[in-house]
Amino acid sequence: MKIITIIFLLFVADIAWTQAISDDISPDAILRNEFNTTDTGEIDQSSYLYPHVVNRSNRMVYNFLSGKNLRIEPVMGIRWSSAGFEMDPMSTPAPVLWVSPGIKFSASTYLFDPMLNLWLYAWGRFHKHSAYGFNGSPVISDQTLFPYRPEYSLEYYSRTESPENGIDLDESLGGVALVAPKFHLIWGKFRNHMGPSSRSNLHLSRTTPAYSQFRLVVNPNKRVSLTYMIGQLGSDIPDSSLYQQVYEDDLDETVKMSSISRYVAMHRMDFLNPSRTLRLGLWEQVIFGGRSIPFEYLNPITLFWSAQHKLGDVDNVQMGADWEWMIRDQRLYGALLMDEWAPYDTFKGSREHNWFGWQAGSSRIVRYNSLSMMFTLEYTYMDPRVSLHRFPVNDPQHHNYDIGYWTGGHADDWWFSVTMFPSHDLSGRFYWTTIRKGEQNREDIYENQSIQWMTGEIQKKQETGLDFWFWDSHQIQYTLNIRWMETQNLYPEDHFFDISIGALYNIHR
Repeated sequence: MKIITIIFLLFVADIAWTQAISDDISPDAILRNEFNTTDTGEIDQSSYLYPHVVNRSNRMVYNFLSGKNLRIEPVMGIRWSSAGFEMDPMSTPAPVLWVSPGIKFSASTYLFDPMLNLWLYAWGRFHKHSAYGFNGSPVISDQTLFPYRPEYSLEYYSRTESPENGIDLDESLGGVALVAPKFHLIWGKFRNHMGPSSRSNLHLSRTTPAYSQFRLVVNPNKRVSLTYMIGQLGSDIPDSSLYQQVYEDDLDETVKMSSISRYVAMHRMDFLNPSRTLRLGLWEQVIFGGRSIPFEYLNPITLFWSAQHKLGDVDNVQMGADWEWMIRDQRLYGALLMDEWAPYDTFKGSREHNWFGWQAGSSRIVRYNSLSMMFTLEYTYMDPRVSLHRFPVNDPQHHNYDIGYWTGGHADDWWFSVTMFPSHDLSGRFYWTTIRKGEQNREDIYENQSIQWMTGEIQKKQETGLDFWFWDSHQIQYTLNIRWMETQNLYPEDHFFDISIGALYNIHR
């Protein structure tokens, strides 16, 4: 009996040690996850929540240590694009070589007793990015890179001194997670993604740089999930008063200036039906800054909409809902965003309140002989007045990237794709997308209240492309992207062709 108990404990411990947090997922893995969820017809947290708890992968080739519970692995990415990945809007299209060496570590262990199934997981990664090209010209400082390419985002960058046609930046991510069957808690710096779309959501999207945050997910039963998060965002609004107080004598020599603080607090509830084929999510979040964090926003139970009334009605409260429904090899989903909600004027057409964004999409699996394909169609509409607040410190942005849908307000976006999975290590996708984005002006929104749909200078982008992802036996991923671009008011050239290639190990962004 004692031998059986020991074997059982070792088995439970081994299961616990295989748990992990999905801190970095490749684009093809995201699509495979969507395909598998649609194929099984059952919704789980991976379809609307990122990062989430996963089984720790044993697909590892280069580990500087011999143990499986503590890993230190190399990171390397080498990428080249004939149009520069649309990194610098002033020089696009221009060839760019992008190199990203780094290192990654992770560790996991159970706590106290394997029978408790309570375990600790820690991870960290450091990336050193360098990009060169840009038609031989220096990149302008302090601009937002990748403004029309949601796959990428950067916190900051610096221009290289030699050669002058390059940029450098480093990126550090990581955290500590406490995981149990009924909850998981994460403290760290990572990207958040909440909602039904694998591309970009009205609530929170992985299209921003990572930010420091605390997140708690509680699962009281298999049909209910409760999530709370509070995080620190980058406002990029210089805090000159702080520097005058602290660095008064050396203010002229200071190159970088600290930003005014900006935070986001969020809570949401997700409900599933007994067969796990239907999910409804309700959420609320508040963006605020310029002061310390109020205790009201540290309480995951209180209604932020009411709390900000008590705090002076100066913060930015957003509410929304999203849903998904599985039906016969098909996944239907949608989302609604309510900005500046005034309940009594909801249906009165108030121009100063009740601004909406919405999203609708569908993914369907089609099989032809042994080939599996996934057809996806998605449309997103963002009102001209959403994603800006009366006070700039409360804009829902992180280093000028919108934390919700990547386009921000006054935009719409069509997406169509056909994804194929010929084998477990090869994926391909054909896609077509077109976006329009109009002007946004804070004074027009809050003072003149005269903003109209798609007026002023309109930015447009229509993209048709092919993506391929291939994994070799050493877990190196090779990527190929071929695109044709037609743009308006975005780049020096309106029409151009782009081909991108890459070899990636332990890095996907």
